[in-house]
This record gives sequence, C-alpha cells and structure tokens, in this order.
Amino acid sequence: MQLYRVYLIFWFLLFLIINSTGYSQKVDKAMSEQKKAADDFFNNGSYDESYIIYSSLLSNSPKDAELNYKFGVCLIHSNNSESELAIKYLTYSLSDPTIPADATYWLGNAYHLNYRFSEAIDNYKKFQSLGDARTLAKYDVARDVQMCYNGRRLLSTVTDLFVLEKKQVDKQNWHFNYDLSEFGGAIIEKPSEYVSKLDEKLNDNKLCYFSRAAGVLCYGSYGDDGKNKKDIYMVKRQSDGTSWSVPFKFDTNINTSWDDDYGVLSSDGNTLYFSSKGHNSMGGYDIFKSVYNSTTKKWSNPINLDFPINTPYDD
Repeated sequence: MQLYRVYLIFWFLLFLIINSTGYSQKVDKAMSEQKKAADDFFNNGSYDESYIIYSSLLSNSPKDAELNYKFGVCLIHSNNSESELAIKYLTYSLSDPTIPADATYWLGNAYHLNYRFSEAIDNYKKFQSLGDARTLAKYDVARDVQMCYNGRRLLSTVTDLFVLEKKQVDKQNWHFNYDLSEFGGAIIEKPSEYVSKLDEKLNDNKLCYFSRAAGVLCYGSYGDDGKNKKDIYMVKRQSDGTSWSVPFKFDTNINTSWDDDYGVLSSDGNTLYFSSKGHNSMGGYDIFKSVYNSTTKKWSNPINLDFPINTPYDD
C-alpha cells in the first residue's frame, strides 16, 4: 500500500510538472507576441499603442533594460505628458551597455521637456559623441541644443514654475475648445485648393485660421517640394466677397528653415501670431508675434512670447 501511494504521488507530481511547463510555454509565447506587437507599433511611431503594451510587459519584467528604454520613449510621446517619469526609465536603461545610443538622445529630450536645460545639453552632446552617422542623421541635435540655450536664456529671470491649470482634451478635436468669436475669426478646415499633394502625402493637419473681420485666411503648407519644410501662407478675400487672391507666402522674416504654422491674424490685420520651430524657440513650436508696418510694408522681427505662454513642448 505504501509503495502504491508513492507511485500515485510520483505520477501526480509529474502531471503538475508537465502542465506547469506547458503553461509556462504558453505564457512565454503570449508575452513574445505582445512584445512583437509593441515593437511594431513603436517602430511605426504609434507610441500611444505601444505604451499600453510595454506598460503591461514591464510589470512582469521591471529590470528589462530594453523595455525600460522603449517605455521611456513612449512616455515622452504619450498624451498623458509623463515626460518627467521618462527620466527614471531611460536612466535605468542606460545602465545596460547594449542599449542603443538613441536612449541618450531621448534622455536629453526628457530633461529638455522638463526645463532641465543644462542636463539636456549634456545628454544631447553625449549622444553626438556616441552615435554613428546613421543614428545621428535621425535627429537634429544641433537644433535641440540651440533650443536649450534659448530656453535657458528665456527663463533666466524665472525662479519658480507653477501649473495653474491643466486640461486634457481629445487629440482629434482639440480645436473645438477654442472660442475665437471675440477675435472675429474661427479655426476651420483648410480649403482643398490650398492642400498640396505633399501635404496630403504627409497627412498634414488640415486646420487653419480664418479672420472674418480682416477677410484673411492663414494656413500652413509644405508647398510642392517641402524643401523649406512648412511655411505660413495667406490669402485675402477680394472686394466681390466671393473670390480670393493668389496665396502669399510670408518672407523669411516670418518663415524659417524649420516648420512654421498656425498663423492667426488680428481683426485689424496688423498683428500676426504664429507658431514656429525656428527663430529662438525653446523647444518644438513656440508662439511668436509680429506687427505689420504700413509705411515700410514689412513685418517686424518676431518676438517670442516667452514663458509661461511657451514651453519646451509644441505650443
């Protein structure tokens, strides 16, 4: 009887081992498939989708350097604006020497977005020394460094930063949150005749500002070749009220060799507010102001509206 019991226990334990192994293999396969899906989203720039999967995978493998690196990048691009938390994950990932040099760039970017400009510059420059030619070509690091210097200068008199209000809105319908009726204008969809083939190909945003008071439509476009990146154009409604002028592209006093967009003209037609990644932006798009001189027929040198209007994010 004793031998029979030992025999039963043996087969029971063997059954548990076999089933446990099978279950473990299924779990490993599922995680491998999840990782592949997340990597595909990540490589295609779909960070919101990869963010969700990497978050789940990290809960099971918190010390995986690659997961920490990619999750950190997702945090930077996330709609949740968790770039400060990205510093923690990216810093940890860099303890592994096999992590690509890109992680150093993104750590610099995370510091940049959190106004830690000196640390951002250090990491951007470190990345320049680590990355090969192909890796460096993916990023405009020199411009990022210059933006940090701009930000450091613009914020040199600020001692404390406080967020007074934060509102999260739907990414697709953000423009509905702006009531511009008191300015005599509205954000509308760009008329199809002002959407170039390149705009369509790049799936560029199709929103623009129409000043009813000034009878002017301002819009951004890559034009036919995109050589100068995105520029701001303007068309005026003719006196007959139905036809429009030939599109006018603002000169290099407004448009830069970086992206310029989101022009908003005042009701009197003399003040232009616009977003630009050029000029002395502290990061991404900053908002600038330029005033038209009716005597010289020129727009003034754009003024950065500075903090707290502008941030290291796109404004």
